[in-house]
Amino acid sequence: MAPSFTSVVFLGPSTELNPICTVKYPKFTLPILNEPLLLHNLRWMDGVSTEIIVIGLERYKERVHEIVAESMCKSKITFIGLLHYDGTYHNLKKIIKDIKTTHIIITKGDIISFVKLKEIVNAFLKRKTGVFVILKRDADSASIVGYNEDSILFYNNDCNNALETKFFLEHSRTKFSVDLDIAQVYIMRVKVFEEIEGEFFSFKSNLFPMLVNKLGLKTPVRFFFSEDDVFQVQKYADLVKVTNILRERTKNLPFYLHSAELHDLTEHEKHKYVMNYNLQNKNFIFKTKNRISFPDDKNIVGRFLTTGKSYLKNATVGNDCEIGDETLVEDSIVFNNVKIGNSCKIRRCLIGSNVTICDGCVLMDCKVTSDYVFSESVNASGQVFIGNEIG
Repeated sequence: MAPSFTSVVFLGPSTELNPICTVKYPKFTLPILNEPLLLHNLRWMDGVSTEIIVIGLERYKERVHEIVAESMCKSKITFIGLLHYDGTYHNLKKIIKDIKTTHIIITKGDIISFVKLKEIVNAFLKRKTGVFVILKRDADSASIVGYNEDSILFYNNDCNNALETKFFLEHSRTKFSVDLDIAQVYIMRVKVFEEIEGEFFSFKSNLFPMLVNKLGLKTPVRFFFSEDDVFQVQKYADLVKVTNILRERTKNLPFYLHSAELHDLTEHEKHKYVMNYNLQNKNFIFKTKNRISFPDDKNIVGRFLTTGKSYLKNATVGNDCEIGDETLVEDSIVFNNVKIGNSCKIRRCLIGSNVTICDGCVLMDCKVTSDYVFSESVNASGQVFIGNEIG
C-alpha cells in the first residue's frame, strides 16, 4: 500500500508567548511577514497531506475558517472545535480511529521552515521507521537528547532531573546534548499510535520520551537534523529570531511568500511582487527627512529610554520606552509599557501590553493587543484590537 499522510494541527493555549498572545489573540494568528502563522503551516503541509485536521478551541472556528479560505490549499481541511484544552494525546486518541491514511503528521501549527515538508517526508520513508522527528539546535533547550548517527536513543524534557554518572558510562556510545531539541513535528505510522497503551497529557514531555525508550534499538526513533532551516515559534526570542531571518532571506521584500518557495522565484517575479505592494500602499507616504534612523534589527529596551522624532524599522521596542511625536515605525514589535507620541505613523507592527497610543496616530496593518489606551482620534486600517475597552 502506497504511503499516505493525514496532518493534524493542534492549536494550543499559547501561554508561553504572553503578553504578545492572549486567549483572544492566539499564537496561530501571529503575523509572520504579514500573514498568520497558521497560514504558513497549512501551505507547508499542503501537497503532502490527503487531509489536514485542525484542532482548537471552538471560539477560534470562524478565524480558522478565514485562514483556511485564504490558504487556497488543495488538501481537504477539517476543523474540530474544543470547549477547553485537554492535552494533545487525548484529542488525537479520539480521532485516530477515523484516520484513513497509513501515516500521520502531528504539529502545533507554529513551524517556520525553509525545507519543504515533502523533502522531510521522503527522508522519513527512506529510514523505514515508525516514528520520525526534526532535531534542531536550541541554546535555551530544557531537554537532554541522546543520539547516534540518525537515531534518538534517549530523550528527557526536564534538565533539572539530573542523571547519574553511571548512566552515561552505560551509554558510552551515545552522544548527549542539551543544545539540541526536537521541533514539534512528529511523523508516525498510524499503527504505532494505535498500539500505545496508557494515558499521556503532553506529547513532548510524556508520550515522546516513552516512545524513544520503548522503540529502543529495534526500531528507534529517527530524525531529520536542521541547523538553520526549521524553526518553532514557542518563545518571544523565537519570534524575533524567525522574523529577522525571514527578512534577511527575503532581502526585506515587503510581501508574504511561503518561505519554502523562496528559491523558486525569479528576480522578475520578486520585482512584480514589490511593484504590486508599492501600488497598494502609494497613499501611505511619510517622509523621513530630519529624522533619526536606527539600524535594522535594533532592539530598544533600555529603561525610560525616549526616542525623539525618528524612524524605527525592524525594531523591538519595550520596557518603559517613549516613542516621540511624528515618528515612523515599521515592521516592529512594540510592547511593555510603551507610549507612542502624537501624529506617529505605524505600519506592519505588533503592539501590546500597556501601550498608550496618542492623538493623531495612523495605524496600518497592525495588531494591537493587551491593555491599550487610545487618546482622542486614531485612524487605522487592517487592524485587530483586542482588550477590555478603547479609551
